Amino acid sequence: MENNQESFNRVIAYIRKSSEDNERGEASKQQNSLQYQRQFVKEAISKYNLKLVHSIFEDDKTGYEAFIRGGFQAMLEYLDGHKDEIDGIVCTEISRLARNFGDGGLILWKMQKGIIKRIYTYSKVFTNSSTDQMMVA
Repeated sequence: MENNQESFNRVIAYIRKSSEDNERGEASKQQNSLQYQRQFVKEAISKYNLKLVHSIFEDDKTGYEAFIRGGFQAMLEYLDGHKDEIDGIVCTEISRLARNFGDGGLILWKMQKGIIKRIYTYSKVFTNSSTDQMMVA
């Protein structure tokens, strides 16, 4: 019976709404809306046989500036505290995690250390292989 518990990958999820959408007061890009991203998380969990082990980490700040997103920082802290319990992160696209070298470097470092084993996106599952790390960079 215990093997059934290991038949899925344990993940956390991160979603981020663009600050440009916030300035207009509406989600101008459906793909980047929080509602769309939440739906993607549900679909990815089913498609890839994942188990979400924490509520979704969320921000509504830009990804261009480093170290300002509370949800992102909380996600990184959670990863550090549960590194043996988490297999990956679900997000709609890699740019939801970071659009700057500071935050992006933290993601890459955690991939290199094996803390993040996979990042599940709409178009690709990134692994901690050197090729995928270069794509994430």
